[in-house]
Amino acid sequence: MSQRSKAGAWSKRVRSFESSGLSQRGWCERHGVSKSSLSYWRRRLAKSPSALVPIVVSSEQTTALSDGALEIEVAGVRLRAREGVDAVWLCAVLRGLR
Repeated sequence: MSQRSKAGAWSKRVRSFESSGLSQRGWCERHGVSKSSLSYWRRRLAKSPSALVPIVVSSEQTTALSDGALEIEVAGVRLRAREGVDAVWLCAVLRGLR
């Protein structure tokens, strides 16, 4: 497994843990993962710069947003921003939702 795909897999595991409401010990026991590995990857991923993620826009979504707004759903939260929104602010908000 490449380092990039390993980081991607761990990113999913970390998000799963963080949204589970379980303790580290409880989550790790349930998923067969060592607590030290989870802790290591949480620290490592928190320090790494956010990666760019491709966005696929369907024609249905495009017509629904004909007012020029941008709508993004992350972790069950829907964010709607007007055209020309500050990119730095938007990135900070999206990192917070992760």
